[in-house]
Order: sequence, then structure tokens, then C-alpha cells
Amino acid sequence: MIGLGLILLSGALSQFTAIKQSQWGVWTMAIIAIIGMVFVLYEWFKTWK
Repeated sequence: MIGLGLILLSGALSQFTAIKQSQWGVWTMAIIAIIGMVFVLYEWFKTWK
């Protein structure tokens, strides 16, 4: 759930704010999305055990 929330937050920031016009904003959104994907994959692999 946390991972999905981070991915959605990153997408919302890119769509509804002007954060993508600065380089630090783009990197911040990318890092947030990557962390979200890691959380989602961790939860997915945890269910395999």
C-alpha cells in the first residue's frame, strides 16, 4: 500500500504541479517512484513464501 501511494504521489506531482520544470523536481519524483516500486515488489515477493 505504501509503495502504491508513493507511485501515485509521484504521478500526481508530475501532472498537477510545475515540479517537472526543475531538474531537482524530476529527480525527486523519479526517486519517489523507484522507492514505491521497491515497496510494491517487496510485498509481491513476500507473498510467494
